[in-house]
Amino acid sequence: MSDGFLAQFGGSVEEAYAAFTRGLDGFRATGDRWGAANCLDSLAQLADWRGDGERSLALLDEALRLAGELGALEDTADLLVRRGAVRVHGGDLDAACGDFERAIGFARRAGAPDKVAGARLGLGDVARHRGDPAGARRMYEAALEGLETERFIAAAVRAGAYAGLGWVAVAEGDAARARELYRESLNGSLHHPVFMHRAEALAGLAAVALLEGDAETAAMLVGASDAVRGTEIQGDRDIADIAVRARAELGDDGYEAARARGAALPADTFLTTVL
Repeated sequence: MSDGFLAQFGGSVEEAYAAFTRGLDGFRATGDRWGAANCLDSLAQLADWRGDGERSLALLDEALRLAGELGALEDTADLLVRRGAVRVHGGDLDAACGDFERAIGFARRAGAPDKVAGARLGLGDVARHRGDPAGARRMYEAALEGLETERFIAAAVRAGAYAGLGWVAVAEGDAARARELYRESLNGSLHHPVFMHRAEALAGLAAVALLEGDAETAAMLVGASDAVRGTEIQGDRDIADIAVRARAELGDDGYEAARARGAALPADTFLTTVL
């Protein structure tokens, strides 16, 4: 399983998928339900990135069943947050809200405030996609306020909450505030090189570039975001909106050329530029 995480965090998505699949087969063979649930969680995220939401949800349902059999409260909270995120991605906001609210209940029973904060982050995403920026801001800020621990997940939630607040600022047309928030998200991720939030922050900075009328930089930042993650996220509404607007300015060929330039540059090049 560790090989899968190393590959995923290194941007090698296909290698990660193969490693997690091998791990799942091994854990199933030995009856290790906790190991199997963790592999299913990771495979579900990768399936969602590929645009296969149906498979992602099926994998998470199996993982939740295993976690329930073990009475693993924190793992159940994590899996519900993951399923909620997949449902946000697929546009099923009501079901996503239900998952995040259930996750809060499990996290509180486990005495895990960082897991509560993670679910609040998800509720912020629901509110934002419902067109409720004030509600989204409240949830993102509540996620930040709930992080009284320095456990690994807390830093990830913190980076995600700053990125979420950045998207709210973009929607409000406040480029300067959005840039500040995305930089805050990136700064937090630099201390934890396995975090995937760099990709989201770079995509957000692409939206900032569009606000400032720089479609070429926006396209390059989308490419950099994909390169950091190791793949495009199929069907992501935020990135799709950036692509449509940047293509309108640059044309299809111009957009793809700029995106390719961004994808080809080392991640540190963009991180040094934007921080």
